[in-house]
Amino acid sequence: MGAFLLFLAITLPVTLYLSQQRQSTQSQAGATTSLYLTPATTTSNPVSKAVGQTVSFDVMVNPGNNLPSVIKLEITYDPTKLQANGASSFVANSTAFPQVIEGPLVLNGSIIATLSIGSDTTKAIATTTKVGTVTFTTKEATTTTTEITISNRTQVLSVATADQATENVLSSKTPAFVTITNTGSTTSPTTIPTTVPTATPTAAQISP
Repeated sequence: MGAFLLFLAITLPVTLYLSQQRQSTQSQAGATTSLYLTPATTTSNPVSKAVGQTVSFDVMVNPGNNLPSVIKLEITYDPTKLQANGASSFVANSTAFPQVIEGPLVLNGSIIATLSIGSDTTKAIATTTKVGTVTFTTKEATTTTTEITISNRTQVLSVATADQATENVLSSKTPAFVTITNTGSTTSPTTIPTTVPTATPTAAQISP
């Protein structure tokens, strides 16, 4: 009986520790990455431009608990109101994403680009980072706002150990809004305060 109690005294703490570790890993798994366009806008607080002017937004990624390594980005817009000017319509942040796998491709109403951190997984995105900058030329005046969106076909892949290699960890997307006038003054949106969560992943989160 004494030997059995000794066995329990040794193994029970280890079992509880391993169980807690599994639960911790499971709690960190899942899609927590967000993509958004800055400057921040709303339908009631858009960027205002006159016809023929350019308008630009930075595409930002907040990784949450993930470690993004590849972003398959599709930005959609109204081609009757905005014009994308070829490859220059999207310029990647080459410091964070040195490898452009695809694009940028400009289709009728969408811009597509696939970006990667490269083969070094220690360069995975761990903090809020600029993905790139999208630029349009305004074509026609609007009666309401025109929207620039990050489409549902956009994917973010992560190298965090809690994430599957082909799992889309994108959880939320925030668009941008623009009004276009025939003539007259233009305005920038009033600064909208935002709280951006940060995550500091440990080395154990990074897949070998």
